[in-house]
Amino acid sequence: CLWQLWIEKIADAQKELTPVTPEELDLSVLEHQINLSKNAYNNLSKYFDGDEKNIFKAAYEKAVDVLAKAQAGDGAIDQAKVNEAAEALHAARAGLRLIPNKAELENLLNRANAKDLSKYTKESGAVLQLAIDAAKAVYDDPMATVEQVEAAEAVLNAATSGNMLKGKTA
Repeated sequence: CLWQLWIEKIADAQKELTPVTPEELDLSVLEHQINLSKNAYNNLSKYFDGDEKNIFKAAYEKAVDVLAKAQAGDGAIDQAKVNEAAEALHAARAGLRLIPNKAELENLLNRANAKDLSKYTKESGAVLQLAIDAAKAVYDDPMATVEQVEAAEAVLNAATSGNMLKGKTA
């Protein structure tokens, strides 16, 4: 009897409880990071192999998983996990190193090497040869960055356009 009374009181109290709705998660930053990273993930062959690439791949897959679970209402996913996945993906994407396209540098090197340096002033020819040597070193470097390739192209362009033929004045 006493137990019955307690059970009824508990049942009545439960009816009066307001159901707790799960915290509304802000997924916008995570969705944005995934959208920014999708192209890189789908084109991983355009990036140097190594730890950075592996870290990015794992962070992307984790972020997609966290987003899917959050959208499905998985109670184990809270705002902290969403934020952590977004931050990890952002940091990992920043660590990727794009493999530079060296086609233009190769073209510039071929044109520069085709020049007959004996037709140019000694100084002008020396500047061009230095630029060719520096550009060739970048071209031959399998770990050259996009920035290094672009800089080598700029120096080689400047050196080839600034050459002075013997007997000509500026």
